[in-house]
Amino acid sequence: MFYSTLIRMVQFWRIAGLSYTQFSRICAKHLQGLLKPEFKELLAKRGESMSKIHRWQDGRMIKEEIKK
Repeated sequence: MFYSTLIRMVQFWRIAGLSYTQFSRICAKHLQGLLKPEFKELLAKRGESMSKIHRWQDGRMIKEEIKK
């Protein structure tokens, strides 16, 4: 029963001319739009990234940079 339902769902997005990636991106945007404001803030923070760059010379760290 589950498999036949899954087959029908796959056919729906393929018939609509979408790839799975496009379909899942559309679904994610709609779900994010339905979130309460406090959860939207958490989701926005989750998308942020940070990287550290360590510069080394003669086996010692000489500089550490943090980039957002």
